[in-house]
Amino acid sequence: MHKLTVLSSAPMIEGLMGRLEEASIDAFSTTEHSAVELYSGGGPSVSVWIKSVQDLERASEVLREVQAQQKRLRCSHCQYDLRGHTGRSTCPECGYDLTAQSPDLECPECGEAVPAGFELCWNCGEDMPDPRHRDA
Repeated sequence: MHKLTVLSSAPMIEGLMGRLEEASIDAFSTTEHSAVELYSGGGPSVSVWIKSVQDLERASEVLREVQAQQKRLRCSHCQYDLRGHTGRSTCPECGYDLTAQSPDLECPECGEAVPAGFELCWNCGEDMPDPRHRDA
């Protein structure tokens, strides 16, 4: 077994595990609880392990691809990283109403309502069209 990475973002973990499975790379994940997470109330981290050393290089490539797809979503008020946040309420950093002045768009892939400022669908990760370039 070889540790590939440690992640705490659920969408990132799900995306990586799915892509590793698609690439026929035998992988599994384990949950880790650090003292900081336990005392701060933060969520656990997840370690992703690759069973065969021969798959480690390909798994690293898959990890880089998944990370590249996870574009940074930012709060328009404070620039807080909203990756993995649904955008249905307020920014967890500054409290800015993420739905204010931001009508929802429909994701072209899954049909989910996505705030206009998001570059990716929070639900499936699909690139969202730039609202300035939509047909009227």
